[in-house]
Amino acid sequence: MARQVEDKTAQQQLTQHRMNRIAQALQAYWLVHNCALPDGAMGNSSLGDAVTGGTTVPWRTLGIAREDVLDAWGRKISYQKSVQVSAFGAPPVPADWALVSHGPTGLGAWLLGNQQMPAPANANEVANANLASPLQLEPENTGPQVAPANLFDDFLSWGTLDSAECSSAPPPPPPPPPPPPPPPPRR
Repeated sequence: MARQVEDKTAQQQLTQHRMNRIAQALQAYWLVHNCALPDGAMGNSSLGDAVTGGTTVPWRTLGIAREDVLDAWGRKISYQKSVQVSAFGAPPVPADWALVSHGPTGLGAWLLGNQQMPAPANANEVANANLASPLQLEPENTGPQVAPANLFDDFLSWGTLDSAECSSAPPPPPPPPPPPPPPPPRR
């Protein structure tokens, strides 16, 4: 039993570490691209490029390794920009981005082979699998005695970005250099 707890903790820590790396990459992208975040990558594609309608982390667009966008169970981490998140039944709060690991069961997650895991039965996990706003975080509820409709094992991470870090307009160009001095008079 102790070994199972250690393994679970290590998997949770690895997943959280990778989500932190993604958050750093999103922050860097935001700053470089004048307060804009990329769209997600298609879950059924291995390219990792941002495309309209994408639902997984666009690793190639963010310039990070493909392994960094997989949770500890080897499944693609889901990504949504401009979303709301409700944590533990609290009213939803806006977030510029959110990440979802679909946990040990992986229900609703995309696999590296570009197939999607079966859909979850829990309504909040369904919202997370479909990236329906608001995303839901609730206490973990797992085990053989838990009915599928009550099972919840998703991990969420989300954040807001400071638009004051970006300018709304590009800085003015530097002034032109002064003109060269006139040539000396000829004699």
